[in-house]
Parts: sequence; C-alpha cells; structure tokens
Amino acid sequence: MGRTRSWTGPGVRILAVLASLALVAAACGDDNGGADNTTTTAEQAEPTDPTIDFDVELDDALLEANAAAFAPEEPGATLQMEDVAGSDAGFVAVGYETEADADVPAAAAAWRSEDGWDWERIVDDTFDDAARIEAVVATDDGFVGVGSEGRSRDDAAVWRSDDGRDWERVEGNDDAFAGGNMLDVAVGADGLVAVGAVHVEHPDTDFAVHAAIWRSDDGEQWEAIPDSALPATADDVTGQTLWGVAAAADGYVAGGGTGGGEGAEGGVELWQSPDGTTWERVESDALDDSVLVDDVAASEDGYVAVGPSGEPGDSSQAVWFSADGHEWEQLDLDLDPDLALSGVDANGDGLFVAVGPLVPDYEPFEDEQEEPDEDPRLISEVWSSEDGRVWKLLPAEDEEEARGTMNGVEAFANGYIAVGTEEGSAQVWVDEVGIE
Repeated sequence: MGRTRSWTGPGVRILAVLASLALVAAACGDDNGGADNTTTTAEQAEPTDPTIDFDVELDDALLEANAAAFAPEEPGATLQMEDVAGSDAGFVAVGYETEADADVPAAAAAWRSEDGWDWERIVDDTFDDAARIEAVVATDDGFVGVGSEGRSRDDAAVWRSDDGRDWERVEGNDDAFAGGNMLDVAVGADGLVAVGAVHVEHPDTDFAVHAAIWRSDDGEQWEAIPDSALPATADDVTGQTLWGVAAAADGYVAGGGTGGGEGAEGGVELWQSPDGTTWERVESDALDDSVLVDDVAASEDGYVAVGPSGEPGDSSQAVWFSADGHEWEQLDLDLDPDLALSGVDANGDGLFVAVGPLVPDYEPFEDEQEEPDEDPRLISEVWSSEDGRVWKLLPAEDEEEARGTMNGVEAFANGYIAVGTEEGSAQVWVDEVGIE
C-alpha cells in the first residue's frame, strides 16, 4: 500500500507530495503523513526570488486536498505537470490533461500555491480543450504561460495572469502563432523570449517542423523571428526544434536538436542572442557528438545545458557549461547511464538544480521508452551545482519518495520545487537546499 511520507536526507530536508498515494492513504485511514529566469524585461523591475516555508506541517487534510488537485478529472486520463515558477505573488505550476489511452490534450491545466505546499487546481474558461501549457515564467507583472492549442499542437498559445489565480488567453497574434508550438519561455533584459517549433512544408514528408523563436516586450504582443534567421543545418532536416531557453545579463541562449530522413544528420542546436531578436548558431567542438539539448539555465557564472550525447541509439546523459554562451565544454560527470535530465534552473545566488527520471535504455527520438520489469514506476534524480561545473547528486533516503517522473524544476532562494507526474497524477517535490 502506498504511503505519503516526509523524511530528512543527509544535510537537507526533502518533502514529496505524492498525489495518487495520498488518495490511497486517505481512503485507508493512514496517518503518515515542483521558467527559468528572474531577470528583467525592459519595462520591469526584477521579480522577487521567493523563499519556501519549510515549517509547514503536512497534515492529512493538506495531503488529501493536494491529492484531489493533482488527480485527473477524467477516469483513465493522465495529468501532466510540466513547469513551475514563483514570485512574491506565490507559486504557479502548469501542464495539461491527456485523454485516456491517447497522447492528445484534453485541456490545459494550472495550479497555484501560496507556500509551495498547499496547491489548488485553477478552474478557468481560458484553459481550452485540446490545449497544452508547456512552460511558465514569473515577471514583475505576474506570470506568463506558453504552449499550444489543437490536438496536433496546431498553433502556439500564450496565457497571462497577474496573481496565478485569474488567467486570460492572449489574443491578437494569429499570424505570429500560426502553426507554432511553444515549449519554453524566459524573461530577460530585452523582454520575453519563447522557443519551440513551427510546422512547415517539406517535399519528403507530410510532417516537418522548423525551429521557432518568438519575442515580446509585455507578454501581450508577440513577433515571430523569421525562419531565415534560424536556418536548418541541411535541406534534408525535417525535424528542428528548440526545447529550452534561458536569459542572462548578456542575452539569451536557446537549445534543442535536429533530425531528418534517411541519411540526415541530427544533433544539438544551440543559438545565442544579445537581444532576443538577432540570433547566431553556436559552433563548438564540445557539441559535435551530441544528440539534443533538453533544457538550458543561466546564472552570473554562465550557462548550463542538459541533454543526451552520443549517437542516436547509443546515447547517454550529458551536461554542458559555458561562461558566455559561445564556448562550451561537456563536463566529465559520473551520471547513471539511464538518467534523462529534463529540467535545469538556477536561483539568484547561482545555485543550479537539474532533475529527471531514470529511463532504462533511454532513446531521445523514441516516443515510447522501455519500462523496468519489476516496477513500472520510474525513479527521478536531483543534481545540484554551485558554479555549473561541479555537480553532486542529492540522494533520496527512501526510494519511494523518488518515484515519479520529474519534468521541470525552479530553483528559489532556499530550495527548489520540481514538478512532474506519477501513475497518471500530477506530482510536486519540494527540497530545502542551498549554497553551503
């Protein structure tokens, strides 16, 4: 029988809110009781880097309320939490619910918490059917979420909120959003930058995508960076997507990957921009044998990118570091060969946190991954670094608390919140960790 626990690891206090397990515990009477940036836009002051209250008591009432907020509305559906952000206005998580037995969106989803522990799912008419919110970022004006609408991610979509509770769908950007799919968003000195892909015509396939970048001063009016500014590496590339973006004082870095038909070479895509409008592809020997970048984060020390390295079919997890966004090195780390880091972030003090599940025989271009024979639930790992170069694993004392798939993470002043899914329900992990 599943149980919801709190526990203390060596030197840190880690608490997981396990939605599906809490429902079981409540039914049985068991008493045992997660956007990458906070830099500024041209018109905005820097949002406050919030702290997490670690004195909150996780009583049964709170756990049961979270369990209800994290459970999918439709029987057999899956509720995914994809990203989380926070400011002095509170904490916001975003994602979507997928239909039972199908990887198509039933509706966009968002959650709000005052303290990082007690979560409510937001019911709002702007969270359309067949929509996904993939990422969220805090600004001085509130929160901006980005994603797509349509069962096949037909067009890009943006949502805004002043407080994380009342949301509005951003309208009036039909031309900029047409055919797009926003996957991440960052806020920097020159405004908001979102990245992803856009559907394009290609003579060799009915479905092809090209890397896409959008920019906005205020989160309301968006411009799409022209395709010509982000050329593919070859004509036979049919899949070019940017998965992550980060902002620092010297500009923005976006990362992703390419793929194509038979004979087409895939690999990492890293782009750098001083202003969010003009972009250049990063050329670095450290990226030559890499597959793709899943996420990017930035601090005053530099940029960190995470993703698989090696050949498709024979890849392993990699972490790259760059002091300026131009020159990169792949770090020599002792990582589990099954690790698939899906999110990385840095707080205002320069502490990086990276999260992701252990996926047996992980293949980044395969839609379905092999599951373990004994227990189909995946285990996630958390890694931290004070400078982006030297990393350490934050171990879980109890393997049960590490169960689930961590999709995204936000690092705050005194800890982090990671979000994901476990057994069909959304899930949040909260960890007290800081620079020693």
